[in-house]
Amino acid sequence: MKRYIGLLSEVSELTNKNQIDVDAYVDIAHKYRGKILELGSGSGTISIGLAKEGYDVTCLEIHRDMIHLHEEKLDDALEENTTIVLGDMCSFDLNEKFDLIIAAGNLVNSIMNEKEIHNMLESVKKHLSDVGVFVIECDYPNINRFIEEQDKERVEFFENPRTKMKVENRIRSHYNFLEMTRQDHIVVTEFKDKRIKRRIQITRDQKIWTADELRKFIYDNTLSIMLESGNISTIEPITEQSSHMIFFLKR
Repeated sequence: MKRYIGLLSEVSELTNKNQIDVDAYVDIAHKYRGKILELGSGSGTISIGLAKEGYDVTCLEIHRDMIHLHEEKLDDALEENTTIVLGDMCSFDLNEKFDLIIAAGNLVNSIMNEKEIHNMLESVKKHLSDVGVFVIECDYPNINRFIEEQDKERVEFFENPRTKMKVENRIRSHYNFLEMTRQDHIVVTEFKDKRIKRRIQITRDQKIWTADELRKFIYDNTLSIMLESGNISTIEPITEQSSHMIFFLKR
């Protein structure tokens, strides 16, 4: 039976693929080694890169369509090193310890409140080995960029390699600067010639966490910051000019 793969998941895979530095995570894995857990693994972009290097990777993902996309990419060798689990990163219990846990690509911004952040950190802490390291990566909140983007529609066009059809991806972001949230209004349309074949419209909410807020959550959950950086590939201070915030944590 053919599995249903949602249009939004297909487009998310295409648009996110070029925004993730897989090589940087392979380098991190080489440094810390051992068993790896990726939270919110999506369609497996990072996990597949790690599995190809011979690492045993457990992938926790809440969306079934993304899991299906991931499974389609696995050959026998990758399957040998890959375990995929359907689950919530804020409340998981795998009864296993890991030497490296990863939360990449703004995953933490999908957590909308402090309670869930604390739940996620508690779950991670239970799964870290004595030498385990937890890596959080997200964008640095650039207020000037948010003001420039406010309520402006961005449009992307590309070909869906799965269907060979043209896809139009429209996104309009609204920022609530009082609550520090972002709401994306997304319309994705797939065309066969000029006829619409599939379309989905959704609203996606994100919370914009600052570096100081994340540091407070980390310390409140009795985790230690080993290292922090404004760049996933190099070590540099987190400043207002940083594009990212990366925290390396231990118990």
